[in-house]
Amino acid sequence: MQFRIKYFIVLFSFLILGKLYAQNDSIKIKSYEISDQYFVNYLGFIKPALAVVPTNGGLFSPNWQLWYLKTQDSILSIEPSYLDTTLVITRTSKHVFEIIKMYTDTTSKKIMPLVLTRGLVFYAVPSNYTKGLSFYVVWCNNRYNICQHYNNKVDTLFHSDKMIDQLEVISKSAILFSYDNQIIIYPLTGKPSVLFDADKNKIYGFTSDNEGGLFVSIDKGILRIDKEKYQSLISTDSIKGKLRYFNKELYVLDADNKKLQVIHIPSLEDLSYSGKVTLTNDSIVKMVLEKFTDEQIIQKINSSKANFDLSVNAMIALSKQNVSSDVMIVMDNRSKKFKH
Repeated sequence: MQFRIKYFIVLFSFLILGKLYAQNDSIKIKSYEISDQYFVNYLGFIKPALAVVPTNGGLFSPNWQLWYLKTQDSILSIEPSYLDTTLVITRTSKHVFEIIKMYTDTTSKKIMPLVLTRGLVFYAVPSNYTKGLSFYVVWCNNRYNICQHYNNKVDTLFHSDKMIDQLEVISKSAILFSYDNQIIIYPLTGKPSVLFDADKNKIYGFTSDNEGGLFVSIDKGILRIDKEKYQSLISTDSIKGKLRYFNKELYVLDADNKKLQVIHIPSLEDLSYSGKVTLTNDSIVKMVLEKFTDEQIIQKINSSKANFDLSVNAMIALSKQNVSSDVMIVMDNRSKKFKH
């Protein structure tokens, strides 16, 4: 299927083909082993900070080393619905695939069936913007399908011949999903388009960062892509998998090594500019000599990390090099953001 490209984030060749470097020492990684006997390649997340792995027998939290739920069924996925304090669970029971809603505000954990599917359902994701709306991915009629369930009605939104690895509801009217090494944005009232293309790299997982950006796990590492289309590496190339983000921590379910990695990220703003060239006074003077306009220089300053010398003598020297007062004001404002 061809997609109209609404906005396309290009991966620079040095990011894809070159070596991806780890971040500074402020990023700390914790690792938790997951036993084969209850490992499923899906990562659910129940706030606050409870990452759970669906299993053949319940839901297990590797980082807390506790069972959230035990059952005789095989659980395939779990997602919280914060609008009505429930969990949307995909399970197999007596070889029947179904999606259920489990109420968590009662001691009995009341269960309510939602959808009894005719195909192999992989996972279900509720909308936390519209009560009662959920989406699920199912294999049926030799195709992978994204279905919408709302008001007891099921509609098929999208289908393909390749697996739809992950889906996330990002607003009341749009979803994201990964498919064929791409992340697709799908306005529910419009047409899908490519948001991110990993080219020949496999996408293992993605998650929104609640600030307009995405973390994306590919073969060679984990990138952060924000609304201004910057890419930043936040992990070593030895960690990849399904992703979740909550409260400055990125959770990575590493299926190959059967581990849950928890990466502490102190500042998303710092990540936005990691790997970028740090601008100095000489950088600004060079742009002036190369006939950059003030608008172009200001745009560059606002999209880069800064380490300017703004002493009186330095400002006089900049003025003599034809750096405008408008540019120097922006330099001053930008420099304040990177002072510790």
